[in-house]
Amino acid sequence: MGSWHSDPGVQAYIEERLKRGIYRGIGEFRLGAADASGPTVKRIAELAGERDLFMQAHVDDVAIERLLTLYRDMDKALASHAWLAGDAYSIADAAFTPYVVRLEHLDVMGLLDRTPRTADWYRGIKARPSFQAAIVRWENDKYLELMKRQGRENWLKIKEIMASC
Repeated sequence: MGSWHSDPGVQAYIEERLKRGIYRGIGEFRLGAADASGPTVKRIAELAGERDLFMQAHVDDVAIERLLTLYRDMDKALASHAWLAGDAYSIADAAFTPYVVRLEHLDVMGLLDRTPRTADWYRGIKARPSFQAAIVRWENDKYLELMKRQGRENWLKIKEIMASC
């Protein structure tokens, strides 16, 4: 099953299984950075979002390095504006919010230590009334507990990868 991420049969299988309505998550699975943008992976992520399911993915060093690059790029964009695309909150800010929310859910906000403007931006995002309605309202305490445990268990490895970037 090493090429599951590009196998449309996997997508059909998961869609069929989810019809049972008994699942709380999708996983546990291994996903390399090079595989994350394929249509099967995207559809599985959409299914998880549509059904409020958590996804338990294990990623490689390259994926973490790409996230660090994303946060550095965000930090550069925020050097001259309060928001990612200018002086007003925009769809760009909404689109990037989940990438930082997940850090908080995993209790690995230390990933933003080298990008203080991105950390400040996230504090601004959290202060918006829409954050409460769109994010906090839908959080599941059991899911958050699981995510925080996973983040803590992997924090030392994440720090090692950060040190090499």
